Amino acid sequence: GWTDILVQSGIVTSGIAESLLHAAHVKRTRHMHEVTAASLYILRWQAYNNYCSDSDSSCDTKLEFNAWCTEMSAKHPMFLYWEIALQLELRVLQFIRSIRLADFDLYNTSLSSLVPWFFVMDHSNYARWVSVHLRDMQALPHLKPGVSDAFRSGGFVANKTQRSFSA
Repeated sequence: GWTDILVQSGIVTSGIAESLLHAAHVKRTRHMHEVTAASLYILRWQAYNNYCSDSDSSCDTKLEFNAWCTEMSAKHPMFLYWEIALQLELRVLQFIRSIRLADFDLYNTSLSSLVPWFFVMDHSNYARWVSVHLRDMQALPHLKPGVSDAFRSGGFVANKTQRSFSA
């Protein structure tokens, strides 16, 4: 459904939308994920603002944003679906950020948050081998402290330029 939404919104053509599923053009695919996450975030806040303005109750009984999201997820399956989609988008973008910033601790954290998604989406090879890779990366400080220090200083990626966010 993601490609259909992108085509119907006029952001991309159907051919480009299909290429996004295969990440044929990495920069364009990443940009579409950023657009999708931003759109879902904005729509969620707009819905909350509508709730606040439409609510007949006093300000004291209105739910705060996170509680409102939890309640809406429990009541409406479509809200829950898009909430899950947003969380996945944000985790993928966090993983990309960890690589681009050469932040090894963020890399381990973001990769560990993605591991359950590989199981859920039935990507058995990723589920199996990313789990092993993550365990190895977390064991580095005990097994190979020198390598761990080099990775923590950004040595686990290559920098394209001297600029930040270019790894």
